Amino acid sequence: MTFLKSIIRSALMLLIEILLLIVLFEGLCSFALILTFYNPKEVRIVQYDELLGWASKPNLQERNMYGPGVYLRTNAQSFRNSEVFPTEVPRGKIRIICSGDSYTYGLGVDNDHTWPAQLGAMDWRLQVVNMAECGYGIDQSYLRYVRDGLKLDHQFHLFAFNLDDFIRMQNMRFQNVYLKPLLVLEEGKIKVKNVPVRASYFIERVLRISRELRSFGVVRSLVRKFIPPHDFYSGPGYQDIKAISLSVFEDLARSIEQKKGTLVLIFLPIEKDYYRDDPDALRAWLKTEMKARGILLVDLVDELRRLSIQDFKHFFNGHYTVAGNRFVAQYLYNTLLSLALSPKVG
Repeated sequence: MTFLKSIIRSALMLLIEILLLIVLFEGLCSFALILTFYNPKEVRIVQYDELLGWASKPNLQERNMYGPGVYLRTNAQSFRNSEVFPTEVPRGKIRIICSGDSYTYGLGVDNDHTWPAQLGAMDWRLQVVNMAECGYGIDQSYLRYVRDGLKLDHQFHLFAFNLDDFIRMQNMRFQNVYLKPLLVLEEGKIKVKNVPVRASYFIERVLRISRELRSFGVVRSLVRKFIPPHDFYSGPGYQDIKAISLSVFEDLARSIEQKKGTLVLIFLPIEKDYYRDDPDALRAWLKTEMKARGILLVDLVDELRRLSIQDFKHFFNGHYTVAGNRFVAQYLYNTLLSLALSPKVG
């Protein structure tokens, strides 16, 4: 009987060892396959930028970037436009520069159906520059405009953001993977830290791949179960982010005033804003502060919440659909009309 138990115990141990080896082998194979073939288009279309961390590659053409015929094109200035923009605004035109993240960039739609492009198509006078980039926070959008946007004459600067863009300002990495600059205030002035951004392609690739592994997802779920996620509003950096943002918006207003133009800040709604009230306190604070400074703030979150559930679902597919981009473009065009577009013509 003891001999039989010993055989059964040995057999069970052998079976467990075989199963562990299979699991280990499966995990190693999965990691090797991801390491070999994982190269998403979103990574291939950008290049290292020592100030911003990353920016679109110039003169890029992807015919089927987001699906059959859903193309992406960048110009020689690495903006999501087909034409190259000279310094001076063409006679009879009104140039608008759009800054922002993936919602302004137009993730998921082709060049012609981003909201900046649809805005430009609404009036022959408008020449719209799409200077947005996927993954940017307010900090990177600001730095890109200062470096690349101020080189161009323009009458309007539409600076778009959402709640996530404030949250991104807290960290020197985007999604805990990609290195980026960090803005701080020193003696009331904006200073840029972590620049030049260190090029770390191999480390970023490993971190990105690690996030795709199922084991990473399991561990992350366990950590979140026992350690609640960081609350942006109650964190120690929340007041700092608000102060830095105010300084950024004030500097943007001063910069375009020197060009005799107009700054328009835009709080863009994302899909979650239809249900949640997380950004409402921040939105109310922004409205008060911008009104006190004479800076125009256009907040589309309330407009989103007025939509029927059918229209809301039609406007989003992770990011804005073609119809969602049109909704934003139409609202902003009406806003620009109220600012009297014709006197702005050069």
